[in-house]
Amino acid sequence: MHNSWFFFQHLIPALSEKIKGLQLTSCFSQQKDELILGFSNQSTSFFIKASFSSGLPGLSFPDVSGRAKKNTIDLFQEAITEKVLRVHLFLNERSFLIETAPNSGFLFRMHGASGNIFLLKDGVVTEAFRKNLKKPLNESLSEFDRKLEFSPEVHTTITSDHKKFYFTFTREIWLWLELQGYEQARPLEQWGLIAEAIQRMAQGQYYLLLHDGKWYFSLLPFGKIISEWRDPIHALNEYVSWWYREEALHKKRLVVSARIKSHLDQTIRYLETSRRRLEALGHDDHFKVAADLIMANLDRIHVGDQEFQATRFDDPSKEVLIRLQPTLTAQKNAEFYYRKAKNRNREIEVLHQNIRNKENFLTEIQQIASAFSTSFDLKSLDALYDRLPAERTTPDQELRLPYHEFIHLGYRIWVGRGAADNDELSFKFGKKKDLWLHARDCPGSHVVIKHIAGKNYPKPVIDYAASLAAGYSKRKGETLCPVSVCELKYVRKKKGDPPGLVRLEREEVVMAVPYRA
Repeated sequence: MHNSWFFFQHLIPALSEKIKGLQLTSCFSQQKDELILGFSNQSTSFFIKASFSSGLPGLSFPDVSGRAKKNTIDLFQEAITEKVLRVHLFLNERSFLIETAPNSGFLFRMHGASGNIFLLKDGVVTEAFRKNLKKPLNESLSEFDRKLEFSPEVHTTITSDHKKFYFTFTREIWLWLELQGYEQARPLEQWGLIAEAIQRMAQGQYYLLLHDGKWYFSLLPFGKIISEWRDPIHALNEYVSWWYREEALHKKRLVVSARIKSHLDQTIRYLETSRRRLEALGHDDHFKVAADLIMANLDRIHVGDQEFQATRFDDPSKEVLIRLQPTLTAQKNAEFYYRKAKNRNREIEVLHQNIRNKENFLTEIQQIASAFSTSFDLKSLDALYDRLPAERTTPDQELRLPYHEFIHLGYRIWVGRGAADNDELSFKFGKKKDLWLHARDCPGSHVVIKHIAGKNYPKPVIDYAASLAAGYSKRKGETLCPVSVCELKYVRKKKGDPPGLVRLEREEVVMAVPYRA
């Protein structure tokens, strides 16, 4: 209703009193669909801000222009220094003219997001603020006044839609009439309600209201009154300021709500997936069973065998078919399956830890969600927003480690999965006393032997890790491969280096036969 003719009946006389006799001293735009006009004399200044944005189109009157140093453009410069004679409101129209000469000045058409401002000279448009609008100004000023007769005689003869007939009535007026029983009333009773509404609106009382969960700026009281004012300029400024605060609050609530929901949904999905995976792993012991059966039957398995069938220890009625790597001895095949079982146990440990972490995280998000339901100001919403992680990895990313793990002579050996994983393995998971290996002069995986306190790295362990470094490199097809070896504290990475690329401060080189799985 802040753009209605009924409100303008109060606003325009007050505006005319403020700027009559002042000169236009500035006119510029620094945001799309927003124009600021400054008027002043030697003792006073007054600013009009006209916005035609889709959010809250309308007028406001800032104390200062607040012009930015960049991205502003001067407009309507031919009118600079012209003096305001009066401000004229057209009859039953949301348009008014800031007149600087007869039939000249600034014509404001406050038609919401399709409104515009024109500069007139002797009734002819010389410039328009919004040049891209499809509907230019074609009418003459004499055609702007619109006739609408308010009388009981006319009202009782209305045969068309009442809302179309009373085209100046806003939704707030119709809502007030409906709350008074307008729809059920007889024609003369309806007219009585209309007359009462017009009389009330003429009193110049302005309200910010809440009704059925919606906010209204109104000249008629209904619902819950939040604020009320008597001065139209002050009322409009307060309403615009309130609206932008509410808009910022609303947008912030949407952002926080969406992030809370995203974290809740993602965390619940992760827990469901991980628990299913954990349950499946808990019932799957075939790697260890295979290794134990091979060790129990070393004399029956020979190099070249591709499979071996044996009876389970815990259930003699079940036989197990074990796939073998024909190039390996029985003991090496057992080591392979023990390593698989070890990795499976490691995966179970990681799953347990991730599930505990996610359950704690879920509790935290649920607490934030509970606090969000009672947070209705920007400060508390900002605090909740800061507690929410900006991005969360997907369940697969969180479960996936950046390395494969091998066990040799009691030492854990980690082999990077790829270039990006290499950096994470070396600089996030590795420790400075770990031993670091990499095939020389070619792309390949970083390999890390985990340090055991109080022990030196045995040569067989270094040789085995070197064979892994060679086998997980571009030189895996060669007979022998040179491998760099150093403590991880001597491995450096410069800013800007591509993933996986590092620099060594010192190294030793060993020759290794590339590992073949």
